[in-house]
Amino acid sequence: MKFLRYRGANNYLLPNLVELHWEPTFTDTLLDIDRVLCPRLSHLSMILLSGKLVEQFLATISRTRPSLTSIQLQVDINPADVTWQSILSRFVCAFPTLASLHLTSAIDADAILHLGKLGGFKSLTFDMRDASFLPAGLPRGKIFQDLSAFEFTGLRGGGNSLDPVTNLIQSWDRSPLTSFKIDFMSSPSATSLEALFHALSEHCSHDALYTIEITLSFTQIPDTHSLVSSRGWTHLLLFPNLSSVQLLCRYRFDDEDMHAMATAWPKLKTLELMSPRQNDPSITLRALLSFARHCPQLESLQLSLDARIIPALPLNEDVCLRHPTLRLFLQESLITDAHAVATFISHLFPNISYLHSLDPEDMKADAEDPEFVTQHRQFELWNEVGRLLRGTKEDNDVKDAR
Repeated sequence: MKFLRYRGANNYLLPNLVELHWEPTFTDTLLDIDRVLCPRLSHLSMILLSGKLVEQFLATISRTRPSLTSIQLQVDINPADVTWQSILSRFVCAFPTLASLHLTSAIDADAILHLGKLGGFKSLTFDMRDASFLPAGLPRGKIFQDLSAFEFTGLRGGGNSLDPVTNLIQSWDRSPLTSFKIDFMSSPSATSLEALFHALSEHCSHDALYTIEITLSFTQIPDTHSLVSSRGWTHLLLFPNLSSVQLLCRYRFDDEDMHAMATAWPKLKTLELMSPRQNDPSITLRALLSFARHCPQLESLQLSLDARIIPALPLNEDVCLRHPTLRLFLQESLITDAHAVATFISHLFPNISYLHSLDPEDMKADAEDPEFVTQHRQFELWNEVGRLLRGTKEDNDVKDAR
């Protein structure tokens, strides 16, 4: 049984309760949790305001619920407050069977070491202002042998370096990570991001990782400072079982990069590549040929490409029979001949179900601006491609029905 919302009670007996979301209305109800009798409770989620009673509340939880395996704690405190960091760290260290932890504030190195040495600890999530509050001085390659999921969210207004996250990864002992997610609302340097990818390749099992999502802010940082080079992102090619990849950051990918991704990740189902506006993208329609040949499970593809030059169709090679229905999302992609592009794409992906291109009106551009006129024409051409592809798919469906 799950009890998702709870705001105070008196001597409740809930023998089958396993999950509790505790959100007290007033601080004087905090200590009421001691009166909730739930011997099977394993997951506790709490939203708390800072205050003296919170410290007593956390002490009560650690004393009466030492067998919790999953904790999600949102506390409204200053992450730089060393006193509160110590309180939260002692709280975390009180649970010997913890398997999952989600915090909105930092904990010290001792608490990280405690988590890293727990057998069966699998999921760690930090949702805080920036990475600088993560502890330093952790032993290299010694902890988190069972970690399977890691997520870090840095809110806008924080620092712009991912180095503290990289230092944390470097403490991992070939963790069997299956999911790695970074959502950082600042723009770290390309050097910082490349160091992160390198650490990931050195301190995680190459065979376990299925999902990687990197979302970074694009604003206010020059391209030369934050443009990800091929040397940086190719560390990710060491993970052959990736099925979902999302890289929303500054990059300059080309067809060779797309071919490297397609051949390195044959189990790929979703690929999202988004970068700040590129007037002349280096990816062409040849990239689609690489994905058609090497990624038979591909279901969703998002990128910017230059479709003005149509490659020769591989008539002597059938590359399209194994593919599922594909959704194609195009960001500011260039095109001049809708019919030729539709013919090329339909040959590779006859089951394409959705094609979306960026509408310049969504960007609230000036309709009198010549650049807007050009972009709107591109949008109309891609709409025509989508219409032609839908007609091709309907024809194929009719043939299959016969």
